[in-house]
Amino acid sequence: MFQKIQAPLAAQASRAPAPTTPALPRSRRGSAARRGRSAAVVPRRPDWHRFIVVIGAADGFRVAERPVTLLPRRAGRSKFGLGRIPVGLLDMLSVWFQLRFGRKPLLFFGLSGSILFALGFLVGIAAFVARFGFGMGFRPLLYLVMVLVITGIALFGFGFVGEMVAGLREEVRGLTRAVERLTGERDRSS
Repeated sequence: MFQKIQAPLAAQASRAPAPTTPALPRSRRGSAARRGRSAAVVPRRPDWHRFIVVIGAADGFRVAERPVTLLPRRAGRSKFGLGRIPVGLLDMLSVWFQLRFGRKPLLFFGLSGSILFALGFLVGIAAFVARFGFGMGFRPLLYLVMVLVITGIALFGFGFVGEMVAGLREEVRGLTRAVERLTGERDRSS
């Protein structure tokens, strides 16, 4: 049941079409076979094996489906139960966030920081009008202004730092691809 929910959501997270599974007896949707280059590119994180196909498709690898026949369990008990659903949902949220904002973190942090800063500015104008227009000061409103403005500036700063990290990550990926290409050319010429 979890795979029926997870597969379309994970496919939507990568903006790839949801995989369609042919009507096979005992087909498994989560099985994946990878080639060497894709295995090196897709990050190895605990419990992210469910999202190998989605991450690979987002990185530009070709994705295809092959039927897999499952054999019945011969020994032991299943470790899958209701306790695995929150872990899977949080992993799916993490994969979605990294695929969506991993290459452009300023999109998330800058936008949310700008919204908080603007909200703090508007609340500051309201506090200014309340204090000097109506003669009533309300200190919690001043604290709210400070929290909103400082948080907005901090999030915007995190977005800039994230952009620098994302740029470095892209440079490292480019260098890794160049090294792999040169190594492959050297091996073929030898």
